[in-house]
Amino acid sequence: MLSTDKNALNAGSEVRLRFIEYGKHFDALHILVLNTGEGDSKEEIAKGVWLYSTRSLMKALIPLDALKIGTRIAKSEDIAVVTTQDPFEVGEIGARIASKVGAKLHVQVHTDPTSPWFTKGNTKNIARVALMSRVLKKADGVRVVSERVKKGLKLKFPDIAPMSVLPIVHGLSAIQPEEGKSRFPFTILCMGRLEKEKHWHVAVDVLVEAQKSFPGAGIVFVGDGSERRKLESYAKSKELKDSVYFAGWSMKPHEWFGKAHVLLHTGAYEGYGRVLLEAALAKLPIVSTDVGVVGEVFRLGQDIFACPVDDVLCLSTGVRKLINDTYLRETMPRQAYDQALAHIAKYQNSAELFARDVIRVDK
Repeated sequence: MLSTDKNALNAGSEVRLRFIEYGKHFDALHILVLNTGEGDSKEEIAKGVWLYSTRSLMKALIPLDALKIGTRIAKSEDIAVVTTQDPFEVGEIGARIASKVGAKLHVQVHTDPTSPWFTKGNTKNIARVALMSRVLKKADGVRVVSERVKKGLKLKFPDIAPMSVLPIVHGLSAIQPEEGKSRFPFTILCMGRLEKEKHWHVAVDVLVEAQKSFPGAGIVFVGDGSERRKLESYAKSKELKDSVYFAGWSMKPHEWFGKAHVLLHTGAYEGYGRVLLEAALAKLPIVSTDVGVVGEVFRLGQDIFACPVDDVLCLSTGVRKLINDTYLRETMPRQAYDQALAHIAKYQNSAELFARDVIRVDK
């Protein structure tokens, strides 16, 4: 397996625990983390589960190091299937390794690369889509995380290898968030990386509209990223400096669910949208763009409010309805909770399902 998630190198991390669960269903599982600097060259993290790191000197060297190390591992361990965490740069490396050693190629797709927003104004992602088309032609099997992604890929690549839908539900369960003091009289929670594709500036615009109904509304951003300073400046330009709080990264993000009144998600595209599931399992009302599992797990207008990307009027209408209607604030999250529970129940043995999905391409 090829992964860029350096959290796997940390003992006790959620991703490492997930890899260990995967390993229980393979004869042997070898995971190469593509990263710079840290990590052991080889570590057995559980019986039959081996973790490696490229430990590249610089980011530019990662692809060459990964190809060299990955090929060496695949040859020495007689690897039958190479699985990659994406169909882009990592997928290309995996395809080359598989070709060199005569292994099958299994490709995972965790985002929504066929969304028009994926490439809009993003030259890097335009190049990635071109790379993906080459990688998917070589794939013997493809794993996606939602029906939305499966449908999009099938339309774009009619001859794509057999696809399976398998979301990452490891660690998802019903939670009772510890209630705490809200930052604002009506707290809008925005949780995730502060990056361009999340369109968090739209959340600030939504707050402007929400305050027309309830001046005590405010936003708490939980997460960090390259867009933080721009967001801070944007909030200030809207005279909302005192109504927007940046909490930064949190080791326990779920604690914020009990301090909020609604989750607002403004992402332009998502493969899955795990934060939506997490909020639903905490019975927190949700207003979201129509991305990821919206419409697949959650029914629009019944379980959550869902809107087109960048539709400030629609999103703010959802927030304002939740501010003004106690009945909606109570009933919608209960329904979303039931839908989320039913969804994760379908994949409660997700580690075994993933192993089967990888193994199937070798048959």
